[in-house]
Amino acid sequence: MEIKNATITSVSLGKEDHGIPTCFVQLDYGDCGVQSFGGWDLRYYGIDFIVQLLDTVGVREWNDLVGKNVRAKCEHIKVHAIGHIIKNQWFEPEIDLQKKE
Repeated sequence: MEIKNATITSVSLGKEDHGIPTCFVQLDYGDCGVQSFGGWDLRYYGIDFIVQLLDTVGVREWNDLVGKNVRAKCEHIKVHAIGHIIKNQWFEPEIDLQKKE
């Protein structure tokens, strides 16, 4: 896994093909590489997922994510965590949301 700097270029909040509510954050790595973070089932993690993402990036509203610079812990197939661009603050759903269960 590597850590890359990225800019959030778009966000989406809606339902996937089977009607499951989900959200995505599109990341642009600046080297012609783009990747999405999200896809979690918001029926279970909704508000916690959204609030932790907003807190980590340092914004108050969903649409304010667009244009923010972040760090991403990623592999070529998955973004595992989003981090604040300067602070050592990370949101890693597979770890952070398990604490809620």
